Amino acid sequence: MDSLYPRYLRRNMALVALTLFALPAGCSKESMDKLVTQVQEKSQTVTQSVTQSVTQEVVAKVAPVGTIQLSLNGEVICPAANASLLIIGDGRPNVFQMKSYASLDREKFPSVLFQASTSANTFQALVGQSLRGELHVALDGGNSLWQSKEGEPVELVIKAIEETEIVGQIARSNIGNPENKDASVTGSFRAVMNNL
Repeated sequence: MDSLYPRYLRRNMALVALTLFALPAGCSKESMDKLVTQVQEKSQTVTQSVTQSVTQEVVAKVAPVGTIQLSLNGEVICPAANASLLIIGDGRPNVFQMKSYASLDREKFPSVLFQASTSANTFQALVGQSLRGELHVALDGGNSLWQSKEGEPVELVIKAIEETEIVGQIARSNIGNPENKDASVTGSFRAVMNNL
């Protein structure tokens, strides 16, 4: 990709040099202007073609990263989200998990973790379901932690699956923090599905 542009540039420069220096001395100004215009048009077309090709390659390589948006004493936006369906087996319920980080050592703030038990064995089986589970929201790396209250699970509704992402909403729920303050939380998410 990097060598593509210079090759076209070199070829265009050669055409310009040929046009300006290798033309017979008897060439009219009108012919010269016509040749210069043709070289400029060709150069512009090549540049546009290379730019479009590079842009398409970059867009194709960018994977979806998901997002979580919450309303919790103001707007909270996590620019990444992934979802996993953990199959437990042995007759025990499976676990749906959504979080805003790939691993704890890569956690950025604000961060979100939601976990709920489910009987579903696939992401597709979750569509249309309402899951009740634990929500944890860390606004920063300090003491600003909010979580679902004991006996009051947070409700998450799975709306759809769109390509590699699962989409849904967090229904209005009450959560608390270590200082015994309560808050209402709602939100939406678009999470990249892991273990497909």
